[in-house]
Amino acid sequence: YYSGAEADILSQLKTSMERESAAILHLIFDRYDETVLLYKSAGSSLEHYFDMLVQRKIDESAAFFRAVGYAGVDETLLGLLISVQFDCYRRIIALCRDRESAERSMDTLMTYHFGGWTAIFNSANHEREDI
Repeated sequence: YYSGAEADILSQLKTSMERESAAILHLIFDRYDETVLLYKSAGSSLEHYFDMLVQRKIDESAAFFRAVGYAGVDETLLGLLISVQFDCYRRIIALCRDRESAERSMDTLMTYHFGGWTAIFNSANHEREDI
């Protein structure tokens, strides 16, 4: 989030989402077999690993929003939004067998998710402090 600290919050968020999705796709396809096993880990010691990653992202996001002036972050709503966004990575693993199609799909999904974040911020109009 903080890589573009001089930019407005939406620019920071967009840059962060682009970098994060590219890094995660890189990890998925560099370790595809291991990632598929993680995706299918129900009943194993790694069953909740993905959920832990999502919770960590929720915590980091809440801290970021508070740091940039959105003090009343609704962590339940934030959790729902981030969980949906991260579920795309599970879908990518299940449906995209090659890096190129995954990247095309993820670019479109990130455009979709960023549109939602933009709508939320625009509706808050920086007057309300809750997200």
